[in-house]
Amino acid sequence: MSKVDQWGQQISGPTLGDEPNIESLLAAINAIIERGVMRFATATARAASIPTPVHGMVTSLVAEDRIDRWDGTRWFPITPGPWHAIAFTENHQADSGSPGYRYVNGEVQFRGKSRRVSGGQYYTGGDWTPATMPSGWRPSTVTHRVVAVEMGAGIYYARMEIGTDGSIIVNTPPGASSSSVGLRWVAFDGLTYPLDTPPATL
Repeated sequence: MSKVDQWGQQISGPTLGDEPNIESLLAAINAIIERGVMRFATATARAASIPTPVHGMVTSLVAEDRIDRWDGTRWFPITPGPWHAIAFTENHQADSGSPGYRYVNGEVQFRGKSRRVSGGQYYTGGDWTPATMPSGWRPSTVTHRVVAVEMGAGIYYARMEIGTDGSIIVNTPPGASSSSVGLRWVAFDGLTYPLDTPPATL
């Protein structure tokens, strides 16, 4: 007579009083594996091995270097994805810190700084768009954050707005306006926003 595990996971296994049956033992082992972290070479290999995932399954993908959890409808990444370089708009470029973004357990994270390529430094009290996020990485609602900047006249912060169209708009409060003390760089470090659905390509 089989016995269920003591932790309520509904894993049945043979008892000492049962007749020897290797198939029932393997069934218990398979049930245990299903509830552990299963390893696969790629997401494609996982799909071939698990055509019908069960809620709560956790897998480790070697090629993608990622751990995912099946939430009932999709594989949800729970470890950081790779960094992607920010595609800056015209007249903007990377300043330092390898500007980039990545997906981490339900949100988009940023790093690095950007600056203007030509045309002098920015004036304050206005808006400009250093970058636009690609489709699949855009927030479902407009998001506002405070970010660091290097600015003359004692202004060291700006408002950053990420629109549902992916536009990243920076606005600084009124203050310094000359090219000699204008905005030198904008920091993306620490900027995050929630993303309801993981990007199709991480």
